Amino acid sequence: MINFLFFGRVFFDIQNYKKIMKKIFLHAAPKALLINNRPALAGLLVFVLVFLFLPGCFDDGLKDATVEDVFDKDASLAVVIDYSDDDQIDNLKDIAAKFPELNLGLKDRFVTGFNSRMDDEKYYFANFLQPILSGEWKVGAYLTIGDASEIKDESSVMNLFNIAVQVSEDEKFQELMEYVMKNNFGEIEHDIDDGVEYYRSAKDNFYMMKYGDLFVITRNEKEIGRAVQRIEDESGLKSNKKFNKFFEETGDENFGYVFVDGDSLKSLQDVFAAQGLSGAGGIDFSEMQELGDTFISISAEGDGFRGRSLVSVEEAGKEAKEASYNLHFINEVNGEGVFLYFEQPGFKKVLKSILDAFGTANFSRADCGADCEAGLSDGENVGGVIDAENVGVADAVSAGGIINKNYYGKFIEQAVSVSGLSTADVEKLLDSPFAFAMSDIKGLYPTIAVYLKLNSDVFSDGKSLVAAVGFYVDKMIAQLDDILAKNGVSVGVLKKDVAAIQGGMFYKVYVDWDAFAVENLNQFGLDVNFDFKNVPIEFYYGVTGDNELIAALYPGFDNVYGKNVLAKSEEFKDATDDLESEKGFSVGYFRFDKFFDILERDAVLVGAGDPSQALVLGYAKQIFAFFSTIKYVTSTARYEEEADKLGGGAMLKSESFARVEKVGEKL
Repeated sequence: MINFLFFGRVFFDIQNYKKIMKKIFLHAAPKALLINNRPALAGLLVFVLVFLFLPGCFDDGLKDATVEDVFDKDASLAVVIDYSDDDQIDNLKDIAAKFPELNLGLKDRFVTGFNSRMDDEKYYFANFLQPILSGEWKVGAYLTIGDASEIKDESSVMNLFNIAVQVSEDEKFQELMEYVMKNNFGEIEHDIDDGVEYYRSAKDNFYMMKYGDLFVITRNEKEIGRAVQRIEDESGLKSNKKFNKFFEETGDENFGYVFVDGDSLKSLQDVFAAQGLSGAGGIDFSEMQELGDTFISISAEGDGFRGRSLVSVEEAGKEAKEASYNLHFINEVNGEGVFLYFEQPGFKKVLKSILDAFGTANFSRADCGADCEAGLSDGENVGGVIDAENVGVADAVSAGGIINKNYYGKFIEQAVSVSGLSTADVEKLLDSPFAFAMSDIKGLYPTIAVYLKLNSDVFSDGKSLVAAVGFYVDKMIAQLDDILAKNGVSVGVLKKDVAAIQGGMFYKVYVDWDAFAVENLNQFGLDVNFDFKNVPIEFYYGVTGDNELIAALYPGFDNVYGKNVLAKSEEFKDATDDLESEKGFSVGYFRFDKFFDILERDAVLVGAGDPSQALVLGYAKQIFAFFSTIKYVTSTARYEEEADKLGGGAMLKSESFARVEKVGEKL
């Protein structure tokens, strides 16, 4: 019926309407009257009446709308997954076909779990949910911070979230939701007003609205009316200039995106700070306050996934400096077997993020365990907004806050202690441009290396740090020799030497396997049949003549650095060529297949001859094959000045691409 009305309206546009009426009344009608053909005349009149009045009779007056029309223009956060674009759907299906079946029974378990929640077989997965998912649909979630006074705790923030769903199988979805509501909320009020359907469960704080094929689900009754009004007034998120700017620049062909209003994020953090809260879901927003408005989209292409992100940056000074950085280490790092590489200006932020991620955990009093019994030191308890220096660990835990063991702070303290430099000097040193690389050179373990490009103002500090580390290593070797001697093991297992690398003197710390007697290997539980001599363990550290501070767990590093460089690697060039934008001040590169080659060797080595490992190896085989289908992921970022932005500023533009290729059996 909808299609009939649509084509009927197109058919009766003003020009065609005149022509058709002229033919009917000047040609068809006279002929019908002249031959006194009453059935023909009656049919003609019915024809005219149907096409004149039927469209109006069946027009529900509802506008064509999508989830963005429902979203608040001033939304603080909007998240969308879109399965309605034909090209994107086709690309997603092509990509999915390249992945092997995991055969872990995950889908069967999901279907079984879904069906178990349905008392009526009519609503089982195959009958209802599968047809809905197989059709076209678009789902989004949004929230607006709005009045900060409404935010009392983290849960009140979550209550601000609203869900919008647009689905081609709207009748099935509606029936499924009615069934779910009835079984979860009992009696539901159902009203229809001007073609819009409303569902209410005031007792359980649940509300749903149906506008054509569009649904809004919320815990806020007022949001239902506001959503309808936005559609009618065309005052939804599409009327937000910032959103449109982002959307136009990244392109509308995507299957998902995230939009964040930077000002709202700052407001939320201010509210949490004022109330002594840690943030919604234990998230500390303080680290994100430097970010402005953000838009991230993901699109499916025939050979992989492409991600784009745009971030408004208010302060452009430092960003401009970073933007001027030209990638350096891709022309120095040996490209053989590299499967992970990352280069950008400013090591400190990255290091802090990594260490904070490892050192942060969410606790409740129930699962705090021995840490609470023993009492963590104040230095271990500073996390989120809850500062244990002020409230103590017990209070932080009881408040459901974050306990951050502050690994970054401990690292800085250790670096200060070892080097004799001040905290400010160490952090300035760490703020140098850097690169991180891992490679597979067919050994038992992957190589790991960190590279810092020292500016002239921190060069001497870098030298001091290397000298201090050298003293520390000498002390460690002496202590190890003492321990080995007391246990009747030959000393000199761990040795230190020097090596020249690109005009700089490096220290080489390595394991001398010849110093280990067979009985020593047995004593330490090592397999005497394994050829350890072919497993060199060598660690290099020092500063090159080009002011590059390097620490590398990399056998033979002194013979490969600066040769067969990554920038000339065909594998690396092929990967970065997939990026539509030029490489900016940063580049990222990760080869899944090479990474899983290492895991494959280790898994086989661990499981060799052990029947109990057969099941583990079987799962490993499937998982390795699945993830190896993602051949590589590559990324880059750059800054662009926003000339039209009052007071200056910049836009951080990032792009990433994940290539998907069907691979053969592994293991």
